[in-house]
Amino acid sequence: MPIFTNNVTANTAPVTGVVNESAGTISLIRGSHVSAIAIGDSLTSRSRYQSTVSSSSAIGMWNWANWLIGAPFVFRANMGISGDVTRSVMSRISAIPRDVGVVFLMTGTNDVLSMSSAAVQGTIDSTYTNVSGYLTTGVAALVAAGKKVVLSTIIPNDAYSADTDSRIQLLDRLNTHIATLASANVFVVDAFDALWDSAQPPLRVCLTNTMHSDGTHIAATGALLIGTAAMSAAKLAYASVGGNYQLYDDFSPAWQLYSGFRSGTGGTAAVKTHGTGNLADGWRSINNAGTATFALDNTDAYSVSADYVGPWAGAPAGIDEHWQEFDITSAVDADNPRLRLPASTSIVSSGTFPDTCLGGDLFFAEIDVWVTNPVNLKECTLKIQGNWTAGTSPADQPYLGTTTVQAQCGTVGDSASSTYAYPSGFRAVYRTPVLRMPENINTTAAQNLDFNFDMVFNGTGSANVKLGRPRIWHKMTGFVG
Repeated sequence: MPIFTNNVTANTAPVTGVVNESAGTISLIRGSHVSAIAIGDSLTSRSRYQSTVSSSSAIGMWNWANWLIGAPFVFRANMGISGDVTRSVMSRISAIPRDVGVVFLMTGTNDVLSMSSAAVQGTIDSTYTNVSGYLTTGVAALVAAGKKVVLSTIIPNDAYSADTDSRIQLLDRLNTHIATLASANVFVVDAFDALWDSAQPPLRVCLTNTMHSDGTHIAATGALLIGTAAMSAAKLAYASVGGNYQLYDDFSPAWQLYSGFRSGTGGTAAVKTHGTGNLADGWRSINNAGTATFALDNTDAYSVSADYVGPWAGAPAGIDEHWQEFDITSAVDADNPRLRLPASTSIVSSGTFPDTCLGGDLFFAEIDVWVTNPVNLKECTLKIQGNWTAGTSPADQPYLGTTTVQAQCGTVGDSASSTYAYPSGFRAVYRTPVLRMPENINTTAAQNLDFNFDMVFNGTGSANVKLGRPRIWHKMTGFVG
């Protein structure tokens, strides 16, 4: 059952100059980003994966907690390890870098699951004592090291489907204990309440379609629910640190940043391969898959969400800065309307910095996403992709063994995930991981960078998707001054 009356528990004293909890308001914080770490078990580790594709996934609850408030946190690493119990998680906190300001912590699921469903009271008591002790000691150590902690309760699990299951008592007791750890430095998120099917009160099972088919791991819809519940805690954590990480240092905006989704400004003409209406200068609209029907518009002035804090909220308003709207009125399963750059040569190795891409260069992208009235909209994904031609000699072979590398944000699944349509509208600032162009490639062929925003359906559906402030950031290797 719910532990809190609100999604976040903190002490009642205001954080000086930032938060006035008695008035129920949190000011928009205007400053730099905050360095953060996510640590825990597989519920944490699955939110970020990397191979030839580096992804900040929509199955990550802390990703949503960050995106929904304007992406003020920069996750320096994902320290989730599959199968970890609380003792193991807390044994690794000494590896968290000193300059990390906020630690996002979710642990305890494996402690509860690993206990027998028929455990006797003595076993329940001793397990509770051990795990609650590790939680208390570990959180205290993080605070003593100067960290702010966003701490989650333990989520429900479809395995807890009998009211005689001994693990239900352990789960409830641990969650009650977690609530007591809230303080001026520890902000508790009730992830349990966000996912619990309260229509089955004797049990501790999850809401329909919030979980992977295994009943343990979180699907995109469940991650979004937890992320929404964590918004207040994340804002409080950000406010209590106030900015300690300069994300944009030494990065320059590629030319698409300057468009701000404007039309008729004398820039590169828009290319409407598919869709009707107004498309901003320097962009292209296509059906990457299928034949969805959509109208385009970019006449509405862009404005920052009242939920955003950090640099995105503090950036000055651009002149004639507009939304680019996709009003998708008819789509079927697997349809994929896409916003992209006009051509693969828009950012190319033969161009001029910052509109070029050379071996070793770094890129990442950002965009504001606002979705209303979605029906069977499975995912909204921001992706940048580096492309090149591999050479024939060993010296020309990229270490990745491919001719592409990707960084993406908002993907709904990985190789082991069930995916579901988003249950409701949302607004969030997406940021991809950093993409690095390989250096050992065929230097006689051009390299280029693609920017894509995909809207993918998993059934007959429709949606209104507004995109704002497209940003492509570029750092040239060795660039100084």
